[in-house]
Amino acid sequence: MKRKQIVEKSISIQEAFEQFQRFNQTKNLSPETIRYYDNHSNPFFAFLEDVFQPVDSITKEKIDAYILHLKAKGTVNDTTINTRQEKRKGRELSE
Repeated sequence: MKRKQIVEKSISIQEAFEQFQRFNQTKNLSPETIRYYDNHSNPFFAFLEDVFQPVDSITKEKIDAYILHLKAKGTVNDTTINTRQEKRKGRELSE
């Protein structure tokens, strides 16, 4: 009997974000919160250039490069970056 190999297709960054936003809507998050996530994700997506690449292609190195990019542009101060990283770490621990 031959075994069938199941290959999971990695979803794109865009698909993952859309799923995240649908999940947020089912949690009854406010429209302002959902817009906040949209507004703060768009610059990162622009930095990545290709939101149709697999979500698992986002590496720590890419995130670090984005943080350095923000610092170089001077658009975000260190406190904001640290706050966002702490929020992200908190979400990871609760999953």
